[in-house]
Amino acid sequence: MFNTKLKKEVLLFFTIIVIAWGFLYYIYAKSFEYNDNVEAFKQVEMYKKLLIKDPNNCLYLLQIAGNYSFMYKIDQAIIYYKEISKKCPTDHMSLFQLGICYLFIGNKEMALVNMDNAIKKAEMNGDKNSASRYKIEKIEWISKEKDIEKFRTELKNKKPSFIKFINNYSRYLAKKILGKE
Repeated sequence: MFNTKLKKEVLLFFTIIVIAWGFLYYIYAKSFEYNDNVEAFKQVEMYKKLLIKDPNNCLYLLQIAGNYSFMYKIDQAIIYYKEISKKCPTDHMSLFQLGICYLFIGNKEMALVNMDNAIKKAEMNGDKNSASRYKIEKIEWISKEKDIEKFRTELKNKKPSFIKFINNYSRYLAKKILGKE
């Protein structure tokens, strides 16, 4: 059997290894988060330059809004989603995304208004598939209200665990909306 001193040394050794691996993993994970945000920032800048040449291009506006959402700059995303709804009257996806943004800042009333308007606009445009998808996703997003509240708290405290979950969930829904899932 091990003597007590040797047990403590072995335990200390493994504790140091676990802490070191945890620290390395944290740095590794943070580097992806940093690189993703840098890339999103570059995208915003690129599309803003393109927007100068073509200020009514809804695709550019959508890219800017989406990248601001990705970087958790929800107030900026809201500005661009609103601009899309003014400049591109047949677009319904940006209205739904605007509703999601309002959920993230805690304005459930405006979230529901914009989600419902997206559903109506999709139906008026004859896009029944998008309208039904929005109805389902509206229920999914509203059911995640407590998770979104936790997200806001963690975002304020800069805790990345739940932020990564929301980011992955948002990407999943974006793929679903675009029909890539």
